[in-house]
Amino acid sequence: MIECPHCHKSFSGEDVFQDILSQSLESQRELLIKNIRKEEKQIYDDKLIEKDNKHNEEKEEILLKEKIEKQRLKKKLDEAQKPLSQESMEIQGEVGEKWLENFLSSHFAQDSLHEIKKGASGGDCVLTVQYQNEIVGSIYFESKRVSRFSNNWVKKLLEDMQNEKRDFGVIVTSAMPAEFQYDIEPWIERESKRIFIVKNKKPLIKALVEGLRDLIINKHQKNKELSKRLDNHSDQEKKASAFLQEGFLQNYLVAELKAQNESQDRIDKMERSNIKTVSLERLALTDRKKNFQRIWKEALVLDEIPDNLLDEVDQ
Repeated sequence: MIECPHCHKSFSGEDVFQDILSQSLESQRELLIKNIRKEEKQIYDDKLIEKDNKHNEEKEEILLKEKIEKQRLKKKLDEAQKPLSQESMEIQGEVGEKWLENFLSSHFAQDSLHEIKKGASGGDCVLTVQYQNEIVGSIYFESKRVSRFSNNWVKKLLEDMQNEKRDFGVIVTSAMPAEFQYDIEPWIERESKRIFIVKNKKPLIKALVEGLRDLIINKHQKNKELSKRLDNHSDQEKKASAFLQEGFLQNYLVAELKAQNESQDRIDKMERSNIKTVSLERLALTDRKKNFQRIWKEALVLDEIPDNLLDEVDQ
């Protein structure tokens, strides 16, 4: 028996042991329950996190899938629009050509207008100038409805003009060259005033074509008068006159003068470059002379340096 020192009650050792054991077991049971609940909560939280992660992954996959589908759709739309855009540009080009042809036909009915088929060499159309029932010259026309001017058009038109022996070439365009000054000049002249670039405005086109027609007709009249004066001349003189009239000599003189100017520019550039080189050499030589004179004066103080040391160099 065990007596309590406080209440003086007696207890058996077995009761005390059972009581302690019960308390210990209850404490362990509560701790176990607490750990189980904690583990259950952790498992639940992990499942929630896993569910959220899975949801986020699925959402990300859905977004990526939608992005890829949009990219593919955009690519298909772009590919589908390319022919439409190309067709639209071609239609715009044809509209510009027809607009120009209708304008020339209505304002220059005394001449004949010939449309050049697509794929054939040459411009879009050619205006054959007639005077007193005679064909006296022709003008090539190229129509461009674009957002940016290209200098390659000038080169191509000049080649076509030379191949077909046309007097003048006109590029009617919606986009003028960058150097064009709207408030100063009505159009731009190229290739020794053989090619003209003009905005697609009816008053400007009309004024330009009227001026070119006058030049062609005046040239024809002068050539006709010259032919009359040459009726009594020799065949050789007539051939020389024809050579001049056809413009071969004029083209040669213009090309030769252009080549001479380019050659002179190259010579001037080389001379300027040589002048700069010579100037640099002179400066370097002046510095070397100054350094030499300084060293020589200091060296003369030494007795070991003979006065005639440099005589052989001077000779």
